[in-house]
Amino acid sequence: MAARNILAGGISSFFILLYMVVVLNVGYVYIDQFARQEVIMAFIVAMALPVLAMIPSRRLGKAQFYLELVVLLYTYEMAMLAIQKPVLLFIALVPFIINLLLFQSRFLTTGRQKYKAVTFVALLVFMYFVSSVIKVEIPGVRGYEFAIALYDDNISPQGIQFIMTGAITLFTKLFVIDLSVGDFLLFITISAILTENYSMIFTYLKSRNKGMVNTTLSGAVTALSCQCESLAAAFPTVIVLLLSVIIVPLMVETVGSIILTSFLLSRLYLRGRGWGFVHRVEEWSRGNGFLKVMILPYLVVPLFETFGIFLGFLNIFMFFAGINFLMFFTGISIPVVIKRVVGFRGFSSRLPLIGLTALSAFLMYVWFLPSLTLVAYTSPAYFAVMNLSTVASGFLSGVAYASTRSHENRRLLLEFITMMESMFAIIVFYISVVGRYTIWPEFGLLQATEFAIAMFGVTLPFMWMSTHMTLSDYAVDDTPTKVRSGRNDAVKA
Repeated sequence: MAARNILAGGISSFFILLYMVVVLNVGYVYIDQFARQEVIMAFIVAMALPVLAMIPSRRLGKAQFYLELVVLLYTYEMAMLAIQKPVLLFIALVPFIINLLLFQSRFLTTGRQKYKAVTFVALLVFMYFVSSVIKVEIPGVRGYEFAIALYDDNISPQGIQFIMTGAITLFTKLFVIDLSVGDFLLFITISAILTENYSMIFTYLKSRNKGMVNTTLSGAVTALSCQCESLAAAFPTVIVLLLSVIIVPLMVETVGSIILTSFLLSRLYLRGRGWGFVHRVEEWSRGNGFLKVMILPYLVVPLFETFGIFLGFLNIFMFFAGINFLMFFTGISIPVVIKRVVGFRGFSSRLPLIGLTALSAFLMYVWFLPSLTLVAYTSPAYFAVMNLSTVASGFLSGVAYASTRSHENRRLLLEFITMMESMFAIIVFYISVVGRYTIWPEFGLLQATEFAIAMFGVTLPFMWMSTHMTLSDYAVDDTPTKVRSGRNDAVKA
């Protein structure tokens, strides 16, 4: 069986080599002379993948699953590029059919593996389109059927993005694809890890769906947790083509958070163990130190806003919007502090919580509608109304958080609030950078982009941590817990 698989991988590599020879020598494809080296390197990588995917190895079993999927997509793309050239199409279809049959017999044996295959392909295709690495062309606009050139020959002379270094651009009458080793490895890595995380989250929460939670709550946790992972992966996808040094730390932050999620799921949560750090944070939040931190915004935010306005920072969108979000968190802290000091009766029903959260979101984000932003920017009175509105928005979210009697509901609410901020940053970024649309003309496109990048970088750790506070809770029983010194597993107090 192993020998047969390796032989099949060798045959696939041979036909990919044959495809390369035809492309480079027969003249079916116009290749810019400066791009020949990059094209040859791309084919060499393509020839190595089928063999690597077929070598029998238990350690590489999971990686080979995704390698084989990549080979399938690669050979399928070769066939699509040669759709109008029968000889090239036949050469590309041979390795595609071989790998398709082998993949079906080796990996598609369970429903879970089929789900993972579909998820991985969907994520990878989505990332390529969202990042604008693949651009659909209007049929018949270009005069050639298939051409390849260096990527930097087709953009402005400002330079190229580090991740697109050594990239090539494939032109056809149907679409244009920018390919580089950087985006190839980044998108495959993110898609594979995300697929594994989704699978583990569904498996984990399904196995932990016992007396402490009901099916509806488990579904909500699953949706929010998967959404957190999606948001973490979305940002490096849309900033691939951004000319900025800030994309390096952002990619490290986002990809690192996804990898750490995978580690925690496989090493702790799926084994019924909570994350010790999360439980120590929870114990700290019950002490006086947390109370002092929650009081701090009352003192700091008004002073920060006053000095900022005095120094003329109001025409800077990062300050303008930042004040809005700081006022929101100031509003949240008010009912939380009152609850800790005085105490008040909470809600047992979820309906008031949903209503308060929806109204809070409306009061917060309504001021980012361009017309209302302009009014608040030009009128001191409306700017004050905006501040009061966002404080009220935070207050309502704080009431919802402090009033619920259910620990699980508080976790879901915290996760939703933090996720909402990160999602807003991604939406602003995508509209500004990918759509090239100026949402707030009074501030300009650059300021909106800078704000979105900064906001996502700041809010991602909070969104990620709130998600893991929820997931870690599911790993232990619904009882007060403490963490043994030097260990990650929680035990009953």
